[in-house]
Amino acid sequence: MKRNYQTIALWGVALLVPVTLLVAQIAEFAFKSANPNNVDITASLAYLGQGVIAGIAAFAVVLATIIVAVVLDKRATGTWQGVKQPIMLFVAIVIVISGVLLFNKLTSNAEDDYLRAHNRPTLDEFFDAIKKNEQQK
Repeated sequence: MKRNYQTIALWGVALLVPVTLLVAQIAEFAFKSANPNNVDITASLAYLGQGVIAGIAAFAVVLATIIVAVVLDKRATGTWQGVKQPIMLFVAIVIVISGVLLFNKLTSNAEDDYLRAHNRPTLDEFFDAIKKNEQQK
């Protein structure tokens, strides 16, 4: 039976981000629908941590699958030729995601600058004030 590790690696790379997002959303749904901590689930940050942790776990599992497929293909063929396409696709995805993260940070900085210019607290300052008030109680 011929094992096509290139196909596994390619599918893994192609599904890396969508699977991560899907698992994170499923976890968020599960926590918000069950609401085990009895919090206001309409708050955008409610159970965000659980969704992020589930997404990171899914990312790690898919990434491990990709790495194993790449290594097994290299061992089977003795060359990187078979997995060149998945590796190039992975690099392209990393570059695009890095761009998204960079512009997300630049957007947040622009929003913070706007809030400061209009004498309003930034999101970090807002939560710091809440934490400070809770500690004083």
